[in-house]
Amino acid sequence: MNFTEELFMTISIFLILLLAFLYLVSILIRWRQQKYKREAAQETRKFLQEVHQQFYSESLESQLRIYPQPVQKFLQVTLGSHPPQTEVIRVTQKGLFRLKPKLSWMKMTCEEYFRTDQPGYIWHSKIQLKKILWIDVRDLYWNGHGEVRAKFLAFLTVAHNATPETAKGAFIRWVTETPWFPQA
Repeated sequence: MNFTEELFMTISIFLILLLAFLYLVSILIRWRQQKYKREAAQETRKFLQEVHQQFYSESLESQLRIYPQPVQKFLQVTLGSHPPQTEVIRVTQKGLFRLKPKLSWMKMTCEEYFRTDQPGYIWHSKIQLKKILWIDVRDLYWNGHGEVRAKFLAFLTVAHNATPETAKGAFIRWVTETPWFPQA
């Protein structure tokens, strides 16, 4: 075998090994993605399983007396005289996201569940960095606990925060989003 044939054989073997490696990596990433989806679904089910139906014995007018007049008027207009008994609100979102003003926009899809029996939400988002690269983000507020977790390709944790400051920020987010569902 001459040098050219040996070089061709070496490059061929290298390319075959590289393709095999990339194939295995793609299988691993797909497996992690499916595992992440199962974990997210399980976490959401756990978050929602404690929801209990509320029955109000007081009239809407008596419940609204504790609020300032502008808030009372807003709630009377938005809720009507007999508001529905809603325990869970589901919101889906599609849009663009960027971390800083000078960075490029990235596509994102989100699903969020809010509880109305007590302050709480769970938000799952997939942010596309490039065609085949993404970050999965989960933001949670429940029982006074706030947590943010982000995973690159559903595999590598790139951010995780569960401090008291995170809980305060998450609660503020819940409060600022409650106009979407005034019955909370």
